[in-house]
Amino acid sequence: MDQELDPLWCGAAFGRVNAKFQERLKSIGIETVELGPPYDGAPNTVRMAVSGLDDPHSIAYWAGTSTQEVVKWLNAAPWALSKLALGGYRSTAYPYWQMPAIAVAGNTIEDFCFYFALSRMRERVVWILPSITESVLSGSKDEPKIDNEFHFATALANLARGDSQHHAGLAMTSLSLSDEQLEDVRDRIEHIGFRENLDCRFESPGSLLPSEPLRYLEANNASRPRFVSVPEEGIISLFETPVPKNFNRVNPSKHRWISELSISQYHLPRHSSLGWWMMGSGVTTTKDVRVSSAGPSYFCPHNFIMSGDDVETSVIRPSIKVPQPLEIFEVIAQSASLTCAVSDKGFYADESCRKFGGLSHLTSFLRSHEGRAIGSAFLDKSPSLKGDHSKGFLLDDRRYLDYQALKAAIGDLELTTKTIDDLLRRGVLYRGFVLKCQYCKRTDWFAVGSITDSFTCPRCHSEQIYTSTHWMNGEHPSWFYQLDEIVYQGLSHDMDVPLLALDRLRREANDNLIAVSELRYFDGVNKKPFIESDLNCVVDGILTIGEAKKADRLAKTEKEELAIVTSYLDLANRLGARQLVFATTAEKWRAKTLENTLQILVPGSIRLRILTHAELCG
Repeated sequence: MDQELDPLWCGAAFGRVNAKFQERLKSIGIETVELGPPYDGAPNTVRMAVSGLDDPHSIAYWAGTSTQEVVKWLNAAPWALSKLALGGYRSTAYPYWQMPAIAVAGNTIEDFCFYFALSRMRERVVWILPSITESVLSGSKDEPKIDNEFHFATALANLARGDSQHHAGLAMTSLSLSDEQLEDVRDRIEHIGFRENLDCRFESPGSLLPSEPLRYLEANNASRPRFVSVPEEGIISLFETPVPKNFNRVNPSKHRWISELSISQYHLPRHSSLGWWMMGSGVTTTKDVRVSSAGPSYFCPHNFIMSGDDVETSVIRPSIKVPQPLEIFEVIAQSASLTCAVSDKGFYADESCRKFGGLSHLTSFLRSHEGRAIGSAFLDKSPSLKGDHSKGFLLDDRRYLDYQALKAAIGDLELTTKTIDDLLRRGVLYRGFVLKCQYCKRTDWFAVGSITDSFTCPRCHSEQIYTSTHWMNGEHPSWFYQLDEIVYQGLSHDMDVPLLALDRLRREANDNLIAVSELRYFDGVNKKPFIESDLNCVVDGILTIGEAKKADRLAKTEKEELAIVTSYLDLANRLGARQLVFATTAEKWRAKTLENTLQILVPGSIRLRILTHAELCG
């Protein structure tokens, strides 16, 4: 086996410096030292590439030097020097210690690019030596020996064992190799490393992308809080752009950097059209402004730089429009040649949330015993026996309940009183009387604010003083409660299911949830929406759409179900949504519905989230 290391494999791990640049470094007094054969021995190079700063002690042992010297080598590599004055930052919500080491197999350009990009997004990512993969694909059965491949195999096994900072584990993946070929690669590594078992699992490349990638930002100049009040129109004018601070002098004609903003509790989705809408102008393109995984970002200092200008006068100061939740979806839909509008059910849900003081308060009520009892009682359309008012009155297809009827539904005296008082304060219940006109004999509910000692019949318009002949039960008039019409319409249109699904996503989010209620999406000038999406939200920066049902299926027939899933996949592709949610308040989804869903969705194309009664109502 040829012992010469692949130059691309070494360069990807350490970086490379060409001869011309070495001469420039030498001219300013910086010495360059070449590592690798024949300069320092291939085994040391292999181990440093695999283990790096995670295991400098074993590298020092094999190299016969000190740990400090190994750390010095690694920090002087071209890739490390390219991060001069930069620091690695990651979200505190990302459990990096639980993540396995990753080994990427394959010798295609796609495999290399995936490895290279992933190794910059998270630590402990290794590209399996191309010679190992080549020997597997060619069917070579060479006996193992102490060579580069042996040192790679042992270093990889050590990395997979974990340490005090990382759990044990190894994930192997490839863009070009099948699972069977990956098994052969694993077996080959075990063979050449003289090991009986390499504990690893095989994963799809997409599943290994970190939700919170490692980010390289200017050291001591990142995560600086800036308190800016957002005017009512939502535009922050002439935002003061931060400038680099780790250089003695910043030359605006030579220095380039990206300024990135993070809006607290408002994690926007990555989308090219959204960045330009927020910060674009006549002299910028989507290459100059964007929304990154952290928030709005823009290229600095400016497209036009006057000779001699200092950085403070050259840097761009953008006006930033902070979009409302609905505007996010309107802008993204417009980029896909679509329009969207809140549906009637969406309007009912929004107004109901406002009355309850927010999504969490409303869904807490909907999940509660008293919330379910009151909803069922007011939606009950069953006729009562003549003279039986234990379930209140059903008038013009609306139920009106007195205290006794509400207590019978809720079952607890103290909880009934507390619930009625709370809903009255929120404007969800209204007090009134049920009175019967003495002339036309029509029975109606009258809000307490609409009557005095008398009332006017809405049918015959006769004004009359109400007495015992007018009220319908008891020796004195009783309060009867009306459910707010908006809340009633929302419940009758099953707004509770998407709201409960949104709240579940909110409770699971690490950062925040930006949500819009049900939207209708229109294609072109067509007046009929091609889809109504129950769920439209951004979960920790991930654009999400979905369907919410009370039944355990998406539609009555298999054909209709396939059409619904296909429409959602089409919408997701056009919007750039990365997550699709199907939620039901049933105990579980019908098996055939799940089968139909998985039949349409291509694995890895979009994340599918399935929610059932346990997640929504638990």
